[in-house]
Amino acid sequence: MTAATLKKIAMITMFIDHLGAIFFPSYLSLRIIGRIAFPIFAFLLVEGSFKTSNKTKYILRIFTFALITEIFFDLAFFQGLDFGHQNILFTFTLGLLMVYSFKKINFNTKALNIYSHLLIVIIFSCLAIFFKFDYQYLGILTIFYFYLFRIKVIAKNGLVLLLIITYSITSFEFPFFSINIPIQALAIFSLFFILNYNGKKGGLNPYFVYGFYPGHLAILILINLVLRW
Repeated sequence: MTAATLKKIAMITMFIDHLGAIFFPSYLSLRIIGRIAFPIFAFLLVEGSFKTSNKTKYILRIFTFALITEIFFDLAFFQGLDFGHQNILFTFTLGLLMVYSFKKINFNTKALNIYSHLLIVIIFSCLAIFFKFDYQYLGILTIFYFYLFRIKVIAKNGLVLLLIITYSITSFEFPFFSINIPIQALAIFSLFFILNYNGKKGGLNPYFVYGFYPGHLAILILINLVLRW
C-alpha cells in the first residue's frame, strides 16, 4: 500500500469514528472501526519526518492546521470552546518535535543514547498530559514505537507486542462475548495496513489530508445543527 492509500483508509475510518461519537454514541461498532485511524496517521507522521525536505515547514504546517482545527473540534465534541481537550494535530506536533529531538542526540555510547531517548519520551508524554492533547501519553508512545520500528531498533513482532500492551492498559471498554476488552486495543488491527506499506508516496495532495480534519468536523457540526432545528 502507498502512503496515499493509507491516508485514505485513515481518513475514512476517522470519519466513521467521529460520526459514531457525535450521532451514534451507543453504536460501539463505529468507534471500533475508528480505532484504526490514529496508528496509521502516527505511522505516516514518522515516515514524513524522515522523508520531508523541510523539517521546520513540516512542523509549522501541522501546528497551523492544529490551530485551525481546534475551534471545529471543540464545537463538534463539546458544543463550545473547551480547553480541557485539544485535537490530535497538537499531539502530532509534539510527537514530531520529539522525533526531531531524537535525531539531534548522538552520544558516544549506546546506553546514553537509550537513556536520553527514554527521558525525552517521558518529558513529551508529560507535556501531552499537561496540555490535555488528544491521546495524551498514548499518542506520544505510539509515535515513539513507530520511530523505533522505522530505524529497526525493534522487530515487527516487538512493535505488535508494544502496541498491544500499551493499548490494553486503557480503560475504555465494551462488552464482547461476555468479556471486557479495552476498545483501544483493537487499534492493533491498523497494523494489517501499516505492515503492508510499500514505501511509495502515491498521489494525494497533502493539504487535502490536513484540510480533511477540520473540513469533515465542520460538515458534522452543520448536520448536527440542522438536525437540532
